[in-house]
Amino acid sequence: MSNIDLTKIPHILELNRVKRAYTGGKLLDQWQRLADPQDGNFSEEFLISTVEVTNENKASEEGLSKIILPDGEVITLTRLIKQDYPAYLGDSYASQEDVRVSARVGDTTVRHVLQCHPDTEFAREHLNFPNGKAEAWYIVETRSINGSEPCLYAGFKKGVTKEKWVELFEKQDIPGMLECMHKIPVHKGGMYFVDAGVPHCLGPGSVFLEVHEPCDYTFRVEKYYLPERTFSDFEMHYGLGFEKLMDAFHYDTYTYDEMLAKCALSETNLFKSEKARIDEVVSYDQAKRFKVDKYTFSEKVDVPEFEGHRIAITVQGKCKFNTGSYSCTAEQGRGVFLPYGIKQLTLEPVEGETIVLVCYPPAE
Repeated sequence: MSNIDLTKIPHILELNRVKRAYTGGKLLDQWQRLADPQDGNFSEEFLISTVEVTNENKASEEGLSKIILPDGEVITLTRLIKQDYPAYLGDSYASQEDVRVSARVGDTTVRHVLQCHPDTEFAREHLNFPNGKAEAWYIVETRSINGSEPCLYAGFKKGVTKEKWVELFEKQDIPGMLECMHKIPVHKGGMYFVDAGVPHCLGPGSVFLEVHEPCDYTFRVEKYYLPERTFSDFEMHYGLGFEKLMDAFHYDTYTYDEMLAKCALSETNLFKSEKARIDEVVSYDQAKRFKVDKYTFSEKVDVPEFEGHRIAITVQGKCKFNTGSYSCTAEQGRGVFLPYGIKQLTLEPVEGETIVLVCYPPAE
């Protein structure tokens, strides 16, 4: 095993469940085929992560993805790529010293807290952090919660101003704040995009697979979120103060159709055969910061070469990642890091029709 070149093989990430404020997780447990599935606060999985959680009382390296190497050594993905940035990431990305694209998955039985994520400029200037957080959600599964169908609140309606948003925030008028945003239905298999700075929250009842920029900063505007969960001032604005919290939002306004067109993405077919297809479900034009291709196949399919690294997630079934000289099998609900050094890669179904998302870093 010691002679395996780690820069030329796929790496399956270990399970990496994290605690969140929202409750859920039962469908996530079922998706990952875990024993005794149940709802609770461990409702989110950091599938592929090079950033720690921003929880107020976090543990050291909490949230960082870990890999068990062929020789049994356990190492974080962050430390692995640090050994040789050009070989793992590619020359175009080596100077970034990070994968630049991450993935997590969550399952919520309640509405997410009203929020936005910083854009790159805000994150660098005020948080001393290199990335903002644009995100795209692939809906893995849904369920009806108390008669409420899955939805996404996103984007300000026409007529909403910063002054109105601040006034509602200061009153903690949550129904009024929700009324400022568009309510967009979501469905299993759909892909939805929310840019950094855009106000949003996901409604209850979705298992969402989130592809995003490496960042866990969330600006929250709802202090009394759940009866059992009140956010501290730090959890709302990370010590920046409430004025800066309001500055993190983008105050562009949209009609419903305009917001729907920005959020609900349509796929573009890249390849199709009798038993395999590749669809681009998030393009660089749409997300700017990453790209996502969806592979649906019941026979082996080749992945085109790319001058950089990628990440992948097995959404349905089991998938064998085969380089010709090395192979490994990723169970449903597992993330895979694909180094730049892999020059030949075939995806092979292990049990019936398989779905894999392959995600790309920014087009440098």
